[in-house]
Amino acid sequence: MLFEQEEEWKQLLAGRKISPLIIGDAAYPLLPWLLKPFSDNGHLSPDQARFNYRLSRARMVVECFFGRLKGRWRILLTKIDADLTKVVDVVLACCVLHNFCEVMSQEFDPSLTEQSAVVTDLVDESCEDLNYNVVAQSGQEVRNTFVSYFG
Repeated sequence: MLFEQEEEWKQLLAGRKISPLIIGDAAYPLLPWLLKPFSDNGHLSPDQARFNYRLSRARMVVECFFGRLKGRWRILLTKIDADLTKVVDVVLACCVLHNFCEVMSQEFDPSLTEQSAVVTDLVDESCEDLNYNVVAQSGQEVRNTFVSYFG
């Protein structure tokens, strides 16, 4: 398993325990921890279309957050030349400070919002060894759990 998860992180949804997920777009593989929309071949069921709409809305919220975060803390727009543990600390500090600014209604200049892609390489080389046929089946089960929940 790529990510070891604490049992307490899981949420019960439509009778199934769901671990935290990453939301991706159609370009990514469907995995138990990476949710993607149904392919729109013109024949989506109403439930599938509803799922795609809700997933898209969730992605827009996340993309807006990252745009505001990068607009407020410009260090996040470029490569941070530091030890990986320090990079994690810098990003976490930016998130905490950003949330504080939001709670305190600190003015934000929307022109600072960066419109570039949030993350393009969520799936790294460690995923190449996975058997996607087996893993995708479980990903389909997770996605279908959300379809049932939204239905």
